[in-house]
Amino acid sequence: MVDTIWIELQNQNIDNLQNRSDTIDCKTGEVKYSVGYSDCIKIKKFCEKTIIECSLPKLLKGNNIYSLNFHEVLNAIKLIEQKLGISVSNGIIRRLDCELTIEALHTPSNYFRYFGNSKYYIRKELNYTSLYYSNKSRVINIYDKIIEIRDKKEIVPNEFKGLNLLRFECRYKNRYLKRLAKQNSKEVLRIKDLIHPKTYQNISNVVFNEYEAIDKLNEPIILNFNDSVKSKADLMKNLANIAINYLGGVNKVQEMIDSSRPFNKNVRNEYFSRRKKDIINIASTSNMKLTKNLIDEINQKVRKKYHSISQIKN
Repeated sequence: MVDTIWIELQNQNIDNLQNRSDTIDCKTGEVKYSVGYSDCIKIKKFCEKTIIECSLPKLLKGNNIYSLNFHEVLNAIKLIEQKLGISVSNGIIRRLDCELTIEALHTPSNYFRYFGNSKYYIRKELNYTSLYYSNKSRVINIYDKIIEIRDKKEIVPNEFKGLNLLRFECRYKNRYLKRLAKQNSKEVLRIKDLIHPKTYQNISNVVFNEYEAIDKLNEPIILNFNDSVKSKADLMKNLANIAINYLGGVNKVQEMIDSSRPFNKNVRNEYFSRRKKDIINIASTSNMKLTKNLIDEINQKVRKKYHSISQIKN
């Protein structure tokens, strides 16, 4: 669930950093802040503080396409400490990115239209690959993870090639993290709090509730035009069959026709018999395929994913 994390510590002495650089104040000539790296861990030093930024899945597994369970998050935190030679247990979390990644049946952009508004957020669809919900303290991004990796010129791991990966990602800034801390009876949220099973589960609940709070729009039936729907007449017949099924099926529609006889006294009886045969013919010859409930698919998969990550095993 946890992806990228920003940790604030009192100034730390960290050796063997790579690609070090300093930013100089042009007026005073003093170093405003310095940046260095250890693997994919970014370390920024300024004043009396050290900020550590790291994608935990990328550190642990080489790519942030992966989702980490609770115990893998613990291992990633330990790996940060090993690489930097310091303890981060008391570090304050200044930003936390959490994710749910879903293997979808269709390209993720096909689902965007069914995600409506969410209270307290401004909704914005940037392009065909990403959908944003934002306010001053947090951001939700729903996007195509495979496209994002390719846009970054990174390699898609073999086990994910050919898949449609829809990522639901929540980015919590410092302002909202203070609220999360209070909800967990803390003044600030620290690493030692995050790796406590109860707090971790509470944060999982928050992420899931973010998804549930988004209005899910009623979707139209998707018509899959195939070789049986080449003409206007074919389309009309197939749409008539959809109407028959909507009304309850062949027998139900035939009952409706029979029930209409007393109210159509000027119509000959054989007319009703012919129309009943037409209903059978339409139902037996039309074969347009329908795709329904795209958003139901994602809802079910998100709930299943949430259930799996919220069950923390010893």
